[in-house]
Amino acid sequence: MFAATVQYGDPEQKTDPYIDVLVNDRSAKMLLDTGSNAHVLWDTRLLDSASLPTGESLQTLDAIASATKASNVMLSLTDGANRQHLQRFYVIDETPLMALGYSGIVSPQFLAQEKVSLIDFKDDCFFVSERFDPGGAGRYRLDVLGEIPNPHRVMAIPLGVRGDGFP
Repeated sequence: MFAATVQYGDPEQKTDPYIDVLVNDRSAKMLLDTGSNAHVLWDTRLLDSASLPTGESLQTLDAIASATKASNVMLSLTDGANRQHLQRFYVIDETPLMALGYSGIVSPQFLAQEKVSLIDFKDDCFFVSERFDPGGAGRYRLDVLGEIPNPHRVMAIPLGVRGDGFP
């Protein structure tokens, strides 16, 4: 289980969602990146001397628009309820986002692994839990009929059924 309050770089527009966590027991402001399949850290002040990257441990981290050299390290990630999770991070060079106070990005999907990650932008919360049956407590019958067309590659879309909404 993991839980955190979602905050925003621009609260009026609700853009740049981030969570406050502890990385290696140090405060960090981490962007939530639903398009990422890995955690990335560029604020090396959060690392202890044992986890500092070395030249021989570098590998290439490929992203949608670029690629960079990165080290792979295991770090402690602690949520708002003081639950600690050992997580793999890519450590890269400092980015311009550090000047805005961000230390890195957290991938909700990677954090969840085989569990479920949910981000509720209406109530500003993010959590990871065990899988659950979204059957609506018997109010609905769920059948697999096919796929919802997704030409714009949106990660999630809201769905309304009989006046109820699903994220």
